[in-house]
Amino acid sequence: MKFRLQVIRTSGDAAVLDTLTISDEVIRKISFEETVGDEFFTKASDINIETIAPLTELTGSGINWLVLYVDDLFFNVYKHPLTYLEFDEKLSRYKYRCDPIQKIFYDHLESTAIEYEGTHPAYWNYDLPGIYITIATIQVKNDLDVYETINDRVGFPISSLLDVIVGKDNGHGYFVDEMIHPDIPTIDADHMPIIFRGLSFDEGFDTDEEIIDGTFKASAGGDQFNMKWLDIFKLVIFGWNAFIKVTPIIRWSDTYGLYVLGINVNVIPKIATTPASQIEEYAIKWMERKIIAERYKIDGVSLTGNNFTYEQGDPEGGNVLSRSVNIADMDQVIENFSITLYWAEGHYNSVPDDYNLIYGWFQSAHEHVQGFYENMITTGNGISGRCKLTYDAGTPAILRVLDQVKVGAQTAQLANIRCGEDGVASVEGILLD
Repeated sequence: MKFRLQVIRTSGDAAVLDTLTISDEVIRKISFEETVGDEFFTKASDINIETIAPLTELTGSGINWLVLYVDDLFFNVYKHPLTYLEFDEKLSRYKYRCDPIQKIFYDHLESTAIEYEGTHPAYWNYDLPGIYITIATIQVKNDLDVYETINDRVGFPISSLLDVIVGKDNGHGYFVDEMIHPDIPTIDADHMPIIFRGLSFDEGFDTDEEIIDGTFKASAGGDQFNMKWLDIFKLVIFGWNAFIKVTPIIRWSDTYGLYVLGINVNVIPKIATTPASQIEEYAIKWMERKIIAERYKIDGVSLTGNNFTYEQGDPEGGNVLSRSVNIADMDQVIENFSITLYWAEGHYNSVPDDYNLIYGWFQSAHEHVQGFYENMITTGNGISGRCKLTYDAGTPAILRVLDQVKVGAQTAQLANIRCGEDGVASVEGILLD
């Protein structure tokens, strides 16, 4: 297997300003692993590189990245290391470990606050004023088990919160090119997942800054929320039992007249998903493959919110998926209801263009969440095996984590890929059907 490394330098707005190919003679060894982490984010682990000379950086303002090609096929992008990890003086070998762009994106989600931004159009927060919707009536229970009621308030659809960062670079040297979430209802649809804080805000009276910061940053009374963009993605992960797949791209931009570095973000349910774009069995060169019964099976699910617990299957079993979800149910008693973040289902009214809140999203009697965990409780079968990392289904391509692969009459979604210089990948996957 042939590896090729290229250095690129991007501006803060993701335009590729300069490129340099690293000589094959410099590279001595490369290995990598792609897997899915504990929180269901796709993790491309650090790439390990060994060279006989220091890795070159491109000079000038901007951000340096390493681009990895496998058999001349684009594979992944990594942050250029500031320095080597180790230098072997006897062998004159340099060892590097580089963070992939997937990790860089997750770090940026974790460090970026959701707040009002009225100055920079390319920042993730800039278009937040344009995405909130009108809730016809909010009813939430206070600490005395009595409903507090108010009309014509605002909420934020989960799907719109994901979509609002598309096209934005946030000054990070790459931009979000595409956000794919077919299982999450979008604007003007029934079963809309909506979040709101307390009794929310009045769009006709409160300013954009008061609405956005009052929902995500802090209350008028000084209560600190400090929500980060990662918090939104965690709600998606738990609500849809989903993986978050991040795939880098380098493409031409007519706007800049240059190539640009971007990422595509894909929300993929872990097991309750309709197989799509499967790689046909004939295209992959398998050396060995095993079906492992109940490899990913769990006994039950227990998601604990601020005033509720969502349970499914056997929550007392030995293998339970247990998580804390920082959200509340509007029909359950809670103290400090006025500063609590709620998540509910909204049904759309075309006239007067607003939403009625129906249920708390994790309400056990409602079945939005149930279907996305069911197959893990009832079956959860998996595969493991060894195959060539590259395949050919008409055009040469590379296997990636969360690719869907035909296995006889079934489809497997790959959850782990490990590969070295021999080009043989050890893979594991979840059977979807």
